[in-house]
Amino acid sequence: MDEILRRIVRFARRLLWRIMGPARPSRSPRRVLLVVSNEMTASYLGGVKALFKGREDLVFFVTSAPGRVAEARTLAPTLEAPFVPVWSAAMQWWDLILFSAHHAPHRFHPAVPKLFIHHSYDSGKKANGADHRYGAPFVLDEQGESLYSAYLEMSEATRERVEAELPALAGRIRVVGDLMADRMFDATTRRDEVRAELGFSPEDRVVIMMSTWGAESMMEAMGETLIEAAEGLVGTYRFVLSTHPNHWTGPYSEKHPWGDRLLATRANGFDVITPDDDWTRFAIASDAAISDHTSLAVTYALLGRPLFFVPVDEAVMTLGTLGRQLYDALPRIDGAHQLENTLKTAWSDYPKANLETISRRIDSYPGEAATRIRAEVERLVES
Repeated sequence: MDEILRRIVRFARRLLWRIMGPARPSRSPRRVLLVVSNEMTASYLGGVKALFKGREDLVFFVTSAPGRVAEARTLAPTLEAPFVPVWSAAMQWWDLILFSAHHAPHRFHPAVPKLFIHHSYDSGKKANGADHRYGAPFVLDEQGESLYSAYLEMSEATRERVEAELPALAGRIRVVGDLMADRMFDATTRRDEVRAELGFSPEDRVVIMMSTWGAESMMEAMGETLIEAAEGLVGTYRFVLSTHPNHWTGPYSEKHPWGDRLLATRANGFDVITPDDDWTRFAIASDAAISDHTSLAVTYALLGRPLFFVPVDEAVMTLGTLGRQLYDALPRIDGAHQLENTLKTAWSDYPKANLETISRRIDSYPGEAATRIRAEVERLVES
């Protein structure tokens, strides 16, 4: 019955698109749709929306990713944008649709411009056997053409690699830098102040542990043993725990409630980054990081501070990506039993040259993201 209903919906959608025709109507103000699934995607989309604050010629709306209606409806007020049910959004004209994850762009009229803004810059993570960001199943349609009009990218090196592997994306990858990285660098001049605001003293050695989600993630693969090992070092170090929003809310968190597990560690002296916190502030305050293949590792590498990886099955990381390059070049903690000895020499015996070689290729336009992103959105809206 579900498959029959889906076929009916697809048929009705295509029929309506034929009636609507291939040309977009001229209108002012321009209407921009944000496709939201959780706090993380809302945060990235909200960052782009904020670049146009006060602009009366652009009006923003929110719709939901597949299966995430409740979350999107709840988050719409935080984005100060009205919610539009996806069945209705799919049958309307938009001047631009923004995606922060691959949430079925084929549901919308093919003539409507679609911009993939990111949420995981070249981390190398795979999903269903393909690169999570630029894998062909996520970015190409059945004819091998790009599903998106453009992709915002942080690195010229990544653009060159992807265009060589997927010629259909040539000319569509627009390198703009990164809003999060710019925000992080802007605040580094206030590092002492930020540390004090977060409750860290000048003498504290702050170590941030960063996890993505899924069976290969730090938390799901070795979280309990790593937390247990860190408990014995609280006092010598200040540990900050961070995990993916899917461990906090949504269907996945019901079976993998790592957000709740991390909150419980506060009683034992740990600090925890919740989805409502600004990760960049803790990154600035930290002295070192331990990570899995989360995309945050790529951003953290820009700080030039010691970064260590826990073991990850290399089959779930895409060769050639910046995240995979970092993983291959930097030291690893192969088990929780190595945590203490690793941290003892983290600041005196670290391969900084390996980190610098890769990190200099990560952000091609530091400090320019706001200007460049604004220009790309305006270009697509007027195209």
